[in-house]
Amino acid sequence: MEIDEKDERIDKIDQILNDEIDIDVNQEGEEAEFSSLQDKYQINSGEALNSSDIYRIAAKESTRMIVLVGPVASGKTTMETSLYQLFQNSPVNDFCFAGSYSLQGFEQRAFYTRIKSKGNEPTTQRTSLEDNQAFLHIRLWNRNNNVISNLILADISGEAFTNHIGQVDEAKISFPFIERADYVVGIIDGEKLCNKKTRNSIVSEMIEMIRTFWDAELITDGCVLQIVFSKFDIFSKVENHNLILEKIKQQIVARLSELFMDIEYYNVAAMPSTIDEFSVGYGLEDLLQGWVRKHVRKSSRKMEEPFDELTEYDRLYYKFLGELNE
Repeated sequence: MEIDEKDERIDKIDQILNDEIDIDVNQEGEEAEFSSLQDKYQINSGEALNSSDIYRIAAKESTRMIVLVGPVASGKTTMETSLYQLFQNSPVNDFCFAGSYSLQGFEQRAFYTRIKSKGNEPTTQRTSLEDNQAFLHIRLWNRNNNVISNLILADISGEAFTNHIGQVDEAKISFPFIERADYVVGIIDGEKLCNKKTRNSIVSEMIEMIRTFWDAELITDGCVLQIVFSKFDIFSKVENHNLILEKIKQQIVARLSELFMDIEYYNVAAMPSTIDEFSVGYGLEDLLQGWVRKHVRKSSRKMEEPFDELTEYDRLYYKFLGELNE
């Protein structure tokens, strides 16, 4: 009897100390957990982003939204891809390329600017009107102050913009993301400015685009308007081109100064036909500096009530905008 009890105790001890049983159970649990993690983890495709992807970036780090506005073939996509390619060789001023969620999107757009495309001259693929993935992302590191900045570039078909001129209600529905914009960049085609017959219509078209977005209440207080004269390498050959630009700027100020506190102007030759006078990406460094610098938000709205009648909240609001001096 004592021998049987002793054998039974030994069997129980062997079961408790049996490593093989414990290992099998743990392995099954770990494998199931690892399989579950594999199912949930997604690798970014690198394609251009859609509007739902933007929040994920903006929620983590400082982010600026830039909306490039202009008709078909005005140079919007060329500017975006040329800026991306500037970082392939070296930092741009104090900024180093620090990654992108849309590398494949950039590469697809930049393909026709490269030798391997076997094209006769550098160009960029036209943005499709049906393309829902319309946002490109660049992450930059400032080596001077160790600050990270993210740029979201809206790459929208020029046809979509021109189709909405004067269509305020439709613009609200089609371009809700413009409300997030820190910068609206109006692209005026420098090549078309060379033609006296089309010059005024090109400028008027841009002004009407901007006013449509303003009337649709898509451009918020503090959004900066930047006007870019693209293909400047071509336009610069026109006689008295500087005088022509000054007249165009006066025309823009006369129509839009009531909407924007400041309007900035840039001359850009993103992909010049020759590099004798203009280097690739001419003017983009200045434009980049304009996007990443810290700017004071200004409002085109004026105080509608006397100071004494403002609430503490309203006073703080106007102080933030720099319009209130006690």
